[in-house]
Amino acid sequence: MGTVLLVVFVLVIAALLVVATSLLQGKGAFLIAGYNTMSQEEKKGYDVLALCRFVGILLIAISLCLVLVLVGLHSGIAWLFYGGIGLVFGAVIVALIIANTGNRFRNKKSMSKKPKTTAPRMAVLAIVFLFCVIILAVGALMVYGAQEPTVKVLDNSIQIKSLYGLSIDFSDIYYISLIEKSMDEIGVGQRINGYGGLGDTRKGNFKSDYYGEMILFVASNSTPTICLEMGHNKDIFLSFRDSAKTIELYEIMFEAISAGRMP
Repeated sequence: MGTVLLVVFVLVIAALLVVATSLLQGKGAFLIAGYNTMSQEEKKGYDVLALCRFVGILLIAISLCLVLVLVGLHSGIAWLFYGGIGLVFGAVIVALIIANTGNRFRNKKSMSKKPKTTAPRMAVLAIVFLFCVIILAVGALMVYGAQEPTVKVLDNSIQIKSLYGLSIDFSDIYYISLIEKSMDEIGVGQRINGYGGLGDTRKGNFKSDYYGEMILFVASNSTPTICLEMGHNKDIFLSFRDSAKTIELYEIMFEAISAGRMP
């Protein structure tokens, strides 16, 4: 999981908790979709404190679920990620039922009057929309991150197009080898600033006890693995889920690098 995504996630959760804290105190009703567009006369028909607390509790519930989603993404634990998403949808469904039954947020004096605006429903729908935007953004990043890299071997360099992609000059490569082990067997190490989403895809910056800091573009369960030793720079590891594709790329890279170093 990239640092940028981690920061965005933390900021979103923090913002939701700040708003929720204010709402629980009966403040910030103007932030509630539906209620904030009512006339003063319409607002008198609602129990503002009850409405604020309801939306505040819902935001806290969603924030806690997003923490599970974040932990699942960062650690690669699938059940935490999907469990967090499932709990959010569950919380939203329960909130919609509560918001649309029992006139819980109407003042007793206005119970005989039919409300022109369904503020609780609008508030819940706004939160659902916010959550969907977050999940779609995370989902898009995960889909992009899970895709295998596109590697192009040019006359004097190697281009890796992917999340954390880069360009490598032949002159910077100290040695190229094909290791008959998967990256898991070699040692993925600790993720520093990289993608380690659900599944075996590993991309970006990692650090192991043996190789130190390194850059991965691998399917960590697949054998073999290409190793580009970069001298004083971070070593680079590549592999595909299809072993034949990894071997073919190694042969192309080895031939191109060897030819590029010939006088």
